[in-house]
Amino acid sequence: MSTQPDPKKRPEPLGAQFQPSRRDRLRPVELVGGSGIGAVFVGLIVLMTTQQLVLTLVSTGITFIVILMVLALFAMGAKQDAEETADLERQNNPDGEK
Repeated sequence: MSTQPDPKKRPEPLGAQFQPSRRDRLRPVELVGGSGIGAVFVGLIVLMTTQQLVLTLVSTGITFIVILMVLALFAMGAKQDAEETADLERQNNPDGEK
């Protein structure tokens, strides 16, 4: 038995069913921010020890890319199972509201 769609209801665009959480939307900012902090730290150390601006910029850029790749690979490798997801939901909504 098929159900007829409501003619008054506007059709949803493709992909409208899934709404990523705020945490999912901010994940790229976390990765770029973390790699930026590490790159600035390495850049400052290189600048203080060598006092060469070109070497500092090169080492900062390389460090940024390497840390970004490592953090992204770690993020892709970490999968949450159903128990972890339920625990996170309980922690985010202690009173049971959705």
